Amino acid sequence: MSANQIEYAQMTRLINRCQSGHRSSADELYALVHAHLKNIARRQNKGSKHLDATEMVNIVYLRLSRNKDFEYQNRQHFFRTAALAARQIIIDEARRKLTHLETVCDPMELDASTKPLHLMLELDSALKKLETSDAESARVFELKYFVGMTDNEVADSLSLTNRTVQRKWLQAKQQLQKELPEPG
Repeated sequence: MSANQIEYAQMTRLINRCQSGHRSSADELYALVHAHLKNIARRQNKGSKHLDATEMVNIVYLRLSRNKDFEYQNRQHFFRTAALAARQIIIDEARRKLTHLETVCDPMELDASTKPLHLMLELDSALKKLETSDAESARVFELKYFVGMTDNEVADSLSLTNRTVQRKWLQAKQQLQKELPEPG
């Protein structure tokens, strides 16, 4: 059994204990997930100048830990919630920075300096369309892009085969590329 499988088994056990009323297991679960998401963030951090990956993971963790009613049905639902939180944090940060830049910069300078921010907002819009036509591909994309999971981690998290994850990733990218403007 791999380290990820052991960790996922432990997550499932802790989620089940929390749902059975053992609220003390939530702290243990959050500590386990926080460490996992931090490792993902370290791997994923590609030097983004808009939001530090570790900072994002900490914000995601805080949002997840606020769920006092512990409404996560299983680890797949937990990771889906984490991916949605990460996506919303990134989109909110892009909107915030764009609004700030639009209020303090010369409008002629905005095109080049804000292109990555505009693309992130356009990606969010395209991803919403993908969710309505192919929800599974959208989930795969969110986990890989916004959380930085590997194919194996996505497969474990969503109970899919690696081949299905790869196929859904490709389908999502192709569909999103159709929706997004041409680079340049």
